[in-house]
Parts: sequence; C-alpha cells; structure tokens
Amino acid sequence: MTPAQSVEPSPSQKVAAIICAHNVGRQIASTVRACRAIPGVDLLIVIDDGSDDETGKYARAAGAVVVRHSVPRGRASARETGVKVAAMRDRVDAPGRHILFLSGDLGESAVDAAFLVEAISSGRADLACAVPAGLGSEDPSSARKETAAQRLAHNTIRRQTGWDSQAPLSEQLCITREALNAIMPFANGYGLELDMKVRLLALGMTAIELPCAFEHTGDDHSFGELSTGRQAWPMSRGPRRCLRCVKFASVDAIALLFRPSAWAFPSQIPNTLRFPNHVQEKSVNV
Repeated sequence: MTPAQSVEPSPSQKVAAIICAHNVGRQIASTVRACRAIPGVDLLIVIDDGSDDETGKYARAAGAVVVRHSVPRGRASARETGVKVAAMRDRVDAPGRHILFLSGDLGESAVDAAFLVEAISSGRADLACAVPAGLGSEDPSSARKETAAQRLAHNTIRRQTGWDSQAPLSEQLCITREALNAIMPFANGYGLELDMKVRLLALGMTAIELPCAFEHTGDDHSFGELSTGRQAWPMSRGPRRCLRCVKFASVDAIALLFRPSAWAFPSQIPNTLRFPNHVQEKSVNV
C-alpha cells in the first residue's frame, strides 16, 4: 500500500458495478447475478462492446442496465461509457457512487469483489485492486509465471511511484468516485490499468491490493490482461525507450506515454518528453 493518507468513509455512498463485455454470451448472466449479492452494490451496468451474439439480451434478463456500442470500441471507451451511465443514475441528494470494474466472464466468482468494495466503502484506500488468491505464497503450485508485460508494468509503477504492485495489470478493481474523476479520461490500449495507477499515485492518493479468487471462464473475447511478450510489445516499446532517455522526467510526462492519442499528436506532448512516431527517440529537455 502507498504511504498513509486519510480517506474519509461515506456510509451512504453506494457502488455501481460496471461490467465491460464482448461476446460473453450466457456467462454474463451468471456474472451479473453474482454481483447482485455484493453488499453495497445497488447498480449493475453492462457495456456490450459491439458483441455479435446475445450478450446484451442475457445481461438484461439478469437485471443489469445494458448499454450497447454498435461497434467494438475497446475497454477504455466501454468503461467511460459505464461511468457516464452511472453518473446519470446518481441521486442529486446523495454522493456519487463508487465504481467497481469487472470482467464479464467471472461467473459466480465475481462475488469475491465484495473484498474490494468493502475496502473502498470503509475508506481504507482510494483504489482497491484484485490480485490472484495465493499470489506471493511459498507454495510453488500456486505461483504464477510473470509475463514480460507484467514485469514492465511492475517496474514502471515502482520506478515512478515507489509502489511494489503484485498485479499491476489487474482489470478487477474498485475506485472512489473522487479518484476516478481525477484520473479520467482513460488511456486507450494495453496501458489502461498502468496509466490509471501511475496517475492516481502521482496525485497522492492511496492504493491497496487484495487477494480475490476470481476465475475467468474465457468467454469474454475482448482484450484482457497481457500474457505474452509479443502482446507486451505495443505497450513496452515506447515507455522502455523513453525511460532510458528520460531518467528524471515528470510522472505526468511518463504517464502520457500510455495515451496513444498523445502519441498521434506529438505537438501536445510537453517539452520534457517529445516522442513522435511511436518509437523514434528525440532530444529531451529536462
């Protein structure tokens, strides 16, 4: 966990669960029903990100508010849509709901997100991230091999914020509305979670990781956690080169690397970090 900072609990503040899904099919219904059993969650939103099956139909039948993208827009856009829908359904006489982000293929194991919700609702942290149950255990059978993408994300977060994250690319997380408003909009592409954590910690907010026994069925066909070195390449190519040549650059400049929109328009990048054409190094003024 990051250095202590007061986070005031809000007993009356409820939680909205946002589930981004693409071609999950019947499994989304099981995930939605499990979320309904999480204490504090009073709003279930499923963002059907351009599915060509009946994902939205099953989610609606299970009791979720369903919003559909006509074409796949990616996880960042789906999450932003979910946050906007949650804001529209907030009561004017009550605080805005905290947000719980979950994958659509968790099934009944989604109920384990109760640990994340409790941590946020009780004021323990601004961001609560899930780590696989048993991670860090001395039992070799429970150990997971770290991928190139995970190593890069772990080293980047530790170098820029000092936080030794165990699961830097975890997609299952709960965040306070105040923290969420401070770090939006989201970065597109593979660096979504990494960008969120770096910017949140740079603002002096707190994060915590909690073990959760989530089980992915594999039915969600949207881009998930990176698992191979080849998949890590789009995320690592730019940041790795930049970190070599910008040793003392600002955290904001480093975080900007994970925004493809910024890469496409180099003139918008601060003078402390110019990085056009995705991977070409340029002179750096510090």
